[in-house]
Amino acid sequence: SKPNNKIVNPYANYITDTFVGFFMGEPVSYKSTKENEDYLLKIQSIFNYNDEQEENAELAKDSSIYGAAYELLYLDEDTQIRFKPLNPIEIIPIFDDTVEENLECCIRYYEITTDILNSQKEYRVEVYNKTEIKIYNYTNKVLSPMGVEFHQFKEVPIVIYQNNTEEMGDFENVISLIDSYDKLNSDSINDFEAFVDCYMVLQGME
Repeated sequence: SKPNNKIVNPYANYITDTFVGFFMGEPVSYKSTKENEDYLLKIQSIFNYNDEQEENAELAKDSSIYGAAYELLYLDEDTQIRFKPLNPIEIIPIFDDTVEENLECCIRYYEITTDILNSQKEYRVEVYNKTEIKIYNYTNKVLSPMGVEFHQFKEVPIVIYQNNTEEMGDFENVISLIDSYDKLNSDSINDFEAFVDCYMVLQGME
């Protein structure tokens, strides 16, 4: 019956919104020399088709929160180049052991719902390399091949955007401070509620 408030102060959200606002508040602009203007127009048409400014803001937000952001390149049904941010917690990049640390492949591990009514779920594993995408089904700790899809990019079709060399989020260093502040606020309100709800009992009075 004791008060048990759990106060959450949105400082992490404020830090990310502030950093992303300063960083991407003004959309990225592109310039080229006169001899490359045709290439720039083609690239700009691809950017417009993909709502590139909005995509950049989402990538900046993911990078601010998770320390890195990941963008998938693919071709749609009209063979148009598309790109889309992926959930950073679903991606495992694999690099070679050279000094350059070249990206060899990326593993995407995610959950899908196969039956909404019965809450049945499955897991998919996709391995992206420089020529193909290998797809697996992961059920009962068994990895079963489902097929292979080829792509035309000749590189791993996932672009990595690092927030910094350590891949740390913008508020990662102050998470413990935010948690402590939340706890202090919660305890203060709990003490106040307990004091307000208290009763004065006088014993031995005539």
